[in-house]
Amino acid sequence: MTKDFKISVSAALISALFSSPYAFADDYDGIPNLTAVQISPNADPALGLEYPVRPPVPGAGGLNASAKGIHSIAIGATAEAAKGAAVAVGAGSIATGVNSVAIGPLSKALGDSAVTYGAASTAQKDGVAIGARASTSDTGVAVGFNSKADAKNSVAIGHSSHVAANHGYSIAIGDRSKTDRENSVSIGHESLNRQLTHLAAGTKDTDAVNVAQLKKEIEKTQENTNKRSAELLANANAYADNKSSSVLGIANNYTDSKSAETLENARKEAFAQSKDVLNMAKAHSNSVARTTLETAEEHANSVARTTLETAEEHANKKSAEALASANVYADSKSSHTLKTANSYTDVTVSNSTKKAIRESNQYTDHKFRQLDNRLDKLDTRVDKGLASSAALNSLFQPYGVGKVNFTAGVGGYRSSQALAIGSGYRVNENVALKAGVAYAGSSDVMYNASFNIEW
Repeated sequence: MTKDFKISVSAALISALFSSPYAFADDYDGIPNLTAVQISPNADPALGLEYPVRPPVPGAGGLNASAKGIHSIAIGATAEAAKGAAVAVGAGSIATGVNSVAIGPLSKALGDSAVTYGAASTAQKDGVAIGARASTSDTGVAVGFNSKADAKNSVAIGHSSHVAANHGYSIAIGDRSKTDRENSVSIGHESLNRQLTHLAAGTKDTDAVNVAQLKKEIEKTQENTNKRSAELLANANAYADNKSSSVLGIANNYTDSKSAETLENARKEAFAQSKDVLNMAKAHSNSVARTTLETAEEHANSVARTTLETAEEHANKKSAEALASANVYADSKSSHTLKTANSYTDVTVSNSTKKAIRESNQYTDHKFRQLDNRLDKLDTRVDKGLASSAALNSLFQPYGVGKVNFTAGVGGYRSSQALAIGSGYRVNENVALKAGVAYAGSSDVMYNASFNIEW
């Protein structure tokens, strides 16, 4: 009731002031003056006259209100309406622009069509400031205690909300909200974040996205990523299996070839050595036999000659005995020599064969161990390669046009792990770039780069 009454009284007062061709204030001497309220005269088009306002009397009532512009209003101590149709209401209020309005003590409307409402509020040209200590720049709007729209064409709504002077076309909404860039909307500040609630799903490219839409897109992206990862893993496994089978076949063929070659060389060497030993044994046996036979013949001839000199009969007898003894001795020596040669040959051939086989086995084992080591290294490299591929595949591609992203991912296959980092840039809705590098330990590094075109 009281509020409505005050509004009605204020409206009636302003209406009466505008409808009167002149205004006056009583300085307690019965003479009208305008030291408390001064309103410029309205021109009377029918008469072609203006009713002059009596100049203010300094110190009269201590108010000194000043309405200098045509159709202007100044109400309150030292209130000033400087231009046409300006309104200044409140002690110390100033309205300096055409059609400007300053309502409230110390309020200032400092440009054409500027409007302020509230103690110590300030508005520049075409600006609106509502609330104590609210202030705006040109064409700005500030609503709320101590709200400030310092940039042109900006809006600050809420207690102590603020749009900085270099943040043109920005909006700050809410208690203590502050902007941090041009063409932005802020509902908080660096240490105060707020949520936008009851937000409908966006339909156009420039619409905001709500959480439900974002979740749906994330699920779709994860599904596509998982599908692509499975395809890449299957391809990698098939490639690795094919390569492993090929390498194993080559290794087996190489081993078989080398083993057969080694065995044939060992056989030839053993055969050659055995043949040499046998030839040496035969030569030695023949030499011993010839020597023994020659010795026996010489001895027999000597005995025979001696016996022949003594007596022919005795000689013949002794010759026969000597010949028999010589034959027995020769047979015994020849048999012993042959056995010794054969035993030596057997031992030598056996030792040579065993040595050849042992060296062949050692060589083959060494080659197989080298092959195992190579296969182990190949297996490790394949695992690291698959882990690096999985890590690279986990990197995200930028979705926002004009945005650069940096992303990191990990991947693993069996006992190997890899770390991948990458970056991408979406040029526009149809073109995007992406590159990444993966590290799997030691000097194992994998990288990729891609260029994407959509239509």
